[in-house]
Amino acid sequence: MAGGSLSGRNQSGEWVTCSKCALRPSYTPAFGATGSFRSAGPIPEDAPKVIKDLGPHNITETEAREHLTTKDAGLAGAEESLQRRLSENQKLREVSIRTRGKDLLVQEAEKATVTKMPVRPSEASSNTKQPDADEGRRVRSYTSADLKSREVRLSSQSTPLEKALYYQSAGQWDPEALRRLRREPPESGCRVSVVTPTTSRRSKFHPQLWECFAAQSWRDKELVVLETHQGRARPSEFFHSLGCENVVYVSLEGDCSIGCKRNLGIFLASGQVIVNFDDDDIYGPGYISSMVQVLQRKNLVALTLSAWYDFDTRLNRCGFVDPEALTDLDLAATNVSAMAKTELQRLRRSGVEGAVYGYGFSYVHLREPALQHPYPDTKMCEDVNFMLQLRDAFGPRVGLHRDVEGVCLHVMHGGNTADSMLHRAVSAQEMAKLNVCKLASVATLAKKVQKELERPGRFFVHASTAEAMQQFQANVEQDVRFTVRCLAKGMSLKDLHQETELEATW
Repeated sequence: MAGGSLSGRNQSGEWVTCSKCALRPSYTPAFGATGSFRSAGPIPEDAPKVIKDLGPHNITETEAREHLTTKDAGLAGAEESLQRRLSENQKLREVSIRTRGKDLLVQEAEKATVTKMPVRPSEASSNTKQPDADEGRRVRSYTSADLKSREVRLSSQSTPLEKALYYQSAGQWDPEALRRLRREPPESGCRVSVVTPTTSRRSKFHPQLWECFAAQSWRDKELVVLETHQGRARPSEFFHSLGCENVVYVSLEGDCSIGCKRNLGIFLASGQVIVNFDDDDIYGPGYISSMVQVLQRKNLVALTLSAWYDFDTRLNRCGFVDPEALTDLDLAATNVSAMAKTELQRLRRSGVEGAVYGYGFSYVHLREPALQHPYPDTKMCEDVNFMLQLRDAFGPRVGLHRDVEGVCLHVMHGGNTADSMLHRAVSAQEMAKLNVCKLASVATLAKKVQKELERPGRFFVHASTAEAMQQFQANVEQDVRFTVRCLAKGMSLKDLHQETELEATW
C-alpha cells in the first residue's frame, strides 16, 4: 500500500481506506477475529462516527487523520466490543443465578414435603395423553448439535466410557459438552437414573414408558431417553410436550447402535444408580425400590433378573421364564452316553448363562463401574457382553434376582429381538396378583388372558398364532434331538457348527 495512505496493516489485521472520503470499507483480522472481537468485512461503527463529527462533505486526508486514526478506531472498536460482551455475560449470569436459585427453592420444597405416594394408574394414564406444564418446567431436550463442539479432544484422564463415546460417534461427541448437559447430582440421598434407548418408530410405546416411570415409588428419580430418527421421521412429540424437569430427552438424527445409546445415557445420567427400562416392557410401581434394595443390601455392583414373568400380546397368554429350571435341551431328553451327557451339560450351562445375564431390560447397576466398562457398539447382544464384563471385573458382586412378586413384565409383541423360553404357564388369577397389575394397562391385560399353555415352550418372536407357536416349538425340539444324536455319535460341539456336513451324515 502506498506511503502516506490511511490504508495499512499491523499484527492484528489489514484495513483499506478510501483516499477521498477517508472511510474504511473493509477490515480483515489476522486470525479471523482480533482481540476486540471484530469480524472480517466493513466496520459500520466507524462510518457513522466520522459523518456525525465532520458531516457528509468530502473530507481531506489531514482532517481524516485527526478524526479517524488506526489507533483511535482500534481502541474505540475494542471498547465497544468489550462493553457489548460484558453486557451479554451479565445477562447470562443473571439467567443462570435465577435458574439455580429456582432449583434450590424446588429442592428445599421437596425436602420439606412429605414423601409422595406412587402415581395412581389412572392418573399416570391420563398424564400420558395430556401432560401438564408441571409448574412451567419442561423436559431437558437436546439434539445431536448439543453434543458436539468445534474441537473434540481426549486426554490421558479420559475414562473408557468417554473414549467409547468419542469413537462410537466418529469423533463428533465432545465429553466436555456432554458433561455440561448433565443435571446436578444430588447433595445427599440416592438418585436413580432410568435409561431407555428407543427410536421414532417405537413412539407408540412412549406413553407406556412414561406411565411406568411416573408410577415408581422411588422418590428421587430421572428418566433419560435416547431416541434416534431417520429420514422423514420426526422426534417424539410426546416427550417434547411433556412437562417434567426430571426427564432428559436426546433426539439423535441418523443411525446409532443400542450399545452407543446406552453409553450416552449412562454418561448423561446424574444418578448414582442406573436402571434400564425397555420402552416396550412394563415395570410395576415397586420395581425400582425392590431392585435397588437388593443391590444395596447385598453390596452389589450390578443386578439383573434371573427369572421373570412374560406376556405375549398376540396370544394373550402369560408365562413364567426360569432359564435355570428349563431349557430347550430339557424338552428332548433321551438316553445318551456319558460323553454326550457331558457335552450337553456344557451346552446347557452356556445357554443358561446367556439367558440369565443376557436380557438388558432388567439391568440395574452403579454408574461409576460403567464409566470403566462401557457397552460395545453393537445393535445385538450389547447387553450380555456388558454384564459379563462386569462379572469378570467384579465377580460375585454381580448378582441375580428372581422376580416372584411380578414387579416386571417382559412383553412379546412380534417386534422383539429374542424369544422367551417359558418354564410354566400363568393363569389370569395369578397374573392379577402381580405388582405390575397395579398399573391400569396391565390389569386390563390380565383380564384378557386366554387358556393356559398345555405344556412348556417358547414365546417366539415370529409366530403370531398358536398354531405357528406349536410349529416353531416342534422345529426347535427336532433340532435338539438332532444335536443329541450327533453328540451320541461322538461329535463335539465344535463339529456342530459345520451344519452341511452334519446334515449329510444324517
